Amino acid sequence: MGGKEADVVYWSTDVLKVPFKIDTTFIRLNIMMWSVMLIIIAVTFYFSRNLKVIPSRRQAVAETFVNFIRGLVDQNMGSQYKQFVPFVGTLALYLGLLNLIGLIGIKPPAANINIALSFGLIAFGVINGYAIKVNGLGHYLKGFAQPVAFIFPLNIVERLTFLLSTSLRLFGNLLAGTILVELIYEALAHLSEATSTAVEFSHVLTFNLFSLVIPIFPHMYFDIFDGLIQTYIVLMLVTINTKIIAEE
Repeated sequence: MGGKEADVVYWSTDVLKVPFKIDTTFIRLNIMMWSVMLIIIAVTFYFSRNLKVIPSRRQAVAETFVNFIRGLVDQNMGSQYKQFVPFVGTLALYLGLLNLIGLIGIKPPAANINIALSFGLIAFGVINGYAIKVNGLGHYLKGFAQPVAFIFPLNIVERLTFLLSTSLRLFGNLLAGTILVELIYEALAHLSEATSTAVEFSHVLTFNLFSLVIPIFPHMYFDIFDGLIQTYIVLMLVTINTKIIAEE
């Protein structure tokens, strides 16, 4: 026998007689994230095949994006960190597309604290992992005792604060945008219902005006502008902190 409550599906078998629950939120998030990954793979393959000395329009688009990422890495880290271009570019594509998914009426995955925290963990792992790689574990740990040994715990807290602040910044901004858009839709639905009863024979016109035209502007800001801004902020934090911590 099965049943459903919110985003949790309860199910029990006739054989075991033991009920268990499946969180459908986790399933939906994984489907969306894997779908975006497949889209990125397909788009990358499309734009990277048949490259020529004289670029076509398709190749010019790809080169424009690559040059943007290279410029970002060179500006924030220096030319000696060019090995980070593939990682930063992949992160830009992946997080950017996930944040834009709200345009098709789906809640952005990063508006879930678990997904936002996973991006924070990726950034935290890359930053500290690279610092250990270039400096060695001993020198890395010794850096926590600089400039004086008694602030060792404070430096650890500072490093962990980056993880929390990056995750919560991404999560908070996207969640706030999602909630505001939902409230706008709810308000427009009530407004459409109220005006359609007041104005005779105008239900279809009122519905189209309130529910289709007006939400375009909130979506442009919260899904496109804010989503891309949050992606850019994460890229800036990752590149700048990678350089700073590696050279401490």
